[in-house]
Amino acid sequence: MKRIMLLLLLIMILLGLFTVHFSLVAVASESAEGDPTPPSGGGGGGGGGGSQVYYYYLPLVFTKEYPTSIYITSGFQTQILTEFLVNNTSILNLDPGKTLRIAPEQISNIKNGSLILSSAPLQVIVASENISQTEDLSFGYSVLPARMYGYRFVNTLPNALIQVYSLSPNNEISLIPSSLERVSQIYNVQDARSAYSFQAEIGDEIQTSRPSIVVSLTINSTRGSVATLLLPSFLKGKNFQGVPVAFSNNTDAEDISSLHLWSNTTNRVLIQYEDGFTTSLAMSNKTSYYIVPRNPVHGLITQITSEKDLTITWMPTAFFGGQIFGAATQLTALEEMNAAEFFAFPKLKFGGTFALFAREYPTSFLPVYATDTSYFLYSEPLNLTTPAIVSVSDESLNQTLIPLMRTPSSGVGYSASPTHVPPQASLAYSLFPLNSVSFNSSVTGFNSSWYRFADLVVAQITSKPADPEELSSLKIFVTVKNNGTLPVGSFQVQIYIDGKLKLETRIKFLEGLGEKVLLISRFESYGQHNVNVRVNIDILNEVSESSEENNQAFATIRVGTNPRVRVTAILLAVFISWRISKRLSKIFKLRKTREHAEADLVLGASEI
Repeated sequence: MKRIMLLLLLIMILLGLFTVHFSLVAVASESAEGDPTPPSGGGGGGGGGGSQVYYYYLPLVFTKEYPTSIYITSGFQTQILTEFLVNNTSILNLDPGKTLRIAPEQISNIKNGSLILSSAPLQVIVASENISQTEDLSFGYSVLPARMYGYRFVNTLPNALIQVYSLSPNNEISLIPSSLERVSQIYNVQDARSAYSFQAEIGDEIQTSRPSIVVSLTINSTRGSVATLLLPSFLKGKNFQGVPVAFSNNTDAEDISSLHLWSNTTNRVLIQYEDGFTTSLAMSNKTSYYIVPRNPVHGLITQITSEKDLTITWMPTAFFGGQIFGAATQLTALEEMNAAEFFAFPKLKFGGTFALFAREYPTSFLPVYATDTSYFLYSEPLNLTTPAIVSVSDESLNQTLIPLMRTPSSGVGYSASPTHVPPQASLAYSLFPLNSVSFNSSVTGFNSSWYRFADLVVAQITSKPADPEELSSLKIFVTVKNNGTLPVGSFQVQIYIDGKLKLETRIKFLEGLGEKVLLISRFESYGQHNVNVRVNIDILNEVSESSEENNQAFATIRVGTNPRVRVTAILLAVFISWRISKRLSKIFKLRKTREHAEADLVLGASEI
């Protein structure tokens, strides 16, 4: 009886250690097709107003010797606020299609990083128009809105002064040289809204831990001073339709313009000309290549495509009167220009030439100009089979020309006339779209914004094995995703298991639409139990997102018994019980035998 009781007790103890059940509660996740919806509404039909706000912080690489002019153009009626004074006021009204030139003598209290705040997208150009009969010290560049700041840039100017400006504190700037002969440098900028400057060479890569805007400047009195906005890596690509042309064939100046191609890795580039001729270019790792926009036999370049991302800098340059007039601007890749359909050709002091490149041909655009109240056609719609090149001067147009493209496009502008007496400033700059969402959503299917946004989410929480069991290893995978198309820099992630912090880590960079998988490994104890998972991302609110409401997720993983372990445990319990029973039985028999022997001895002794 005792043996049976002991056996049942052991079986009950072992059975109590195991349970069977598993379930994974679905985690709320988010997906996006194309660009995410802008925060606080996006306007309609390309409207730039509504409740959107655009922040333009001016990175200034100017000194007293190079006074700053600022050009501001919008396609919409808007009011702008400035952190500096313009004719003793900081509130400016901008009419649709008008270009506001703020001359150096009108500006006071301006500093590096001064803010221009607008309710509509703007074309903002900062420029030094310093030029004389003996030297060209003029340069200029466009300014990206703060929501388009990036983390990775490539310098394409020689002996350049690089300026990095960030809104966030603790910005770690890494300069990665293109040559192994030089050593990488790291600069730490602790203060918010701070600029930092250093020297760099062609092909040097600049990486930042915080969203930044970067300008590259080369001062050269004999070869022409140039500056360019360094485009963030997410605006690079593999498709460039056409190239700009700075000077016509009948100019008295010698056109020595060029395109500078840079590839960070081994690459193959195809270059196509007007007559259909195509040539192939093999580029090795971290190399430069210069080509001229116009071939004397095959005409203009109409398309440049590559197998991998390419950085192209257009360098319009002219030689006249023993002097070189130069400028530079990096080109945006067409595949990165979703919803870029509405532009403005800024009316600069010296007029200008503009080039537009459509993603698809044939296409057309409507050249319009704006008055205070409405838009008017400047000419009939232009059908394009090749890139459009338009010249605008003070005499030819009283208003800013605004091309409305029928397909997403990119563009550049250039202002110079080296044959003018006195010579005019040479400025090159990127054209950025003025529509906040696509005009052609009903035609092309695009309904997105070129102005990028980040959106961090916990895409999913999964486990391996899919049916976890007790007394076995369990791996928990947490997928953090950027559902937006704007890359994000450093942010913090916390993972809690059953209310206890098990993992705290920092993701240093996440591409647009990119994801990062985090892993927690553990060994499950016996018995039925739940594993409660909680994930918090961007816990310090370091990333500006289109939605801040989806940075937390929960999941419950329920762990159950392993039937194989249960059967094994039962068999083991039976075996142990049998062995114990057998051992006890043997002990009992030995004890009985000893007792009988002792009794016999006692009986024998009594008989004696």
